[in-house]
Amino acid sequence: MITHDQLDQTIANFEHDPKIVDAAFEALENSHQILIDILAGTHASLLTDDEMDYCLFLFAIIYHTVSKYRALPELDEAFIVKVEESVWEFINDHKDFETCIDHYLNQSEEKDLYEFIELSIGPSDDQDIAISYTGRIIMLAILVAEVKCLLETN
Repeated sequence: MITHDQLDQTIANFEHDPKIVDAAFEALENSHQILIDILAGTHASLLTDDEMDYCLFLFAIIYHTVSKYRALPELDEAFIVKVEESVWEFINDHKDFETCIDHYLNQSEEKDLYEFIELSIGPSDDQDIAISYTGRIIMLAILVAEVKCLLETN
C-alpha cells in the first residue's frame, strides 16, 4: 500500500531537485508511454495549459511513488482503455466529484492515494491553480484510472 509519507517524500524530492521530476517523466515515457498517451492524451485539449501541467505533475508523483515501492505491471492498450472506460462510466453516471472520490476511497485499499487525489484537485479556497469543474472531473478520471492501472490490478 502506498502511504501519505511516501507521497510526501516524493513531493519533497520533486521540490528539492527538479531533475528528479525530469527523471520520473523519462522513466514514465520509456516504460509506460502508452499509459500517459491514453489517459492524459485523450482529454488534453479539454484542459487549460495550467490544468494539464498540474495533472501531469500529479501523474508523475503517483507514478514515481508507486514505481519506487512496488513492481509495476505490464500494461497493454486494451487493458488501459478498459480501465479508463469503466472510470468514465462511473463518473458520468454520478456526475459529482465528492460521490465519485468517496466511491474510489471506499472500494480500494489504496486510500492514501485517493486522498492525495482528493486533496490535490478537490474544491478548495487555497489552491495555487484554478481548476475548472470540467478540469477537475477530467483530472479525477485520469488520476483514478492511473491508480487503478498501476496498483489495483497487481
